[in-house]
Amino acid sequence: MKKKLISGLSALAMLAMPLTAYADQTITELTDPPQGDAEITTNIDPTFTVTIPSDVTVAFGDNDTAFGTVELTQAQLEINAGVKVTVTTDGELNNAADAAQVIPYTLTSEGADIGKVYAQVFTQEGESFDLTIHIEDADWNSAYAGSYSDTVVFDVEYVVSN
Repeated sequence: MKKKLISGLSALAMLAMPLTAYADQTITELTDPPQGDAEITTNIDPTFTVTIPSDVTVAFGDNDTAFGTVELTQAQLEINAGVKVTVTTDGELNNAADAAQVIPYTLTSEGADIGKVYAQVFTQEGESFDLTIHIEDADWNSAYAGSYSDTVVFDVEYVVSN
């Protein structure tokens, strides 16, 4: 009896489920005009890869140290879209023992100071800019001995312009 009840409920549940039928177009000698059409669609989501510099050690006394390259290494973007990379720094290497003791530095690209916040929008794969860390002799000479560090932040954002 239990088997009949379960079978009956299963059959009833299947009848209650909505059924959707999909059919191909049929064209016969009676179709006027004797043609049909079908739409083909696809969607490609934007993808990108941005490469940023790795950690770097600046040797004491070096005025200019190559920091690395920011590059759009892979991109499949929409029309009128780009990848915005914003570089932010406070421009100070802080002493590990006393954060009030700093060595000021500037980030440069192609020899020009880019300031504490710099943004560039890449629109195609392969676009890049190089970064260099610049420290003046006077700042090296007035620094206390010890370990210094700073963190540079790279924000990456997909942007669409109108």
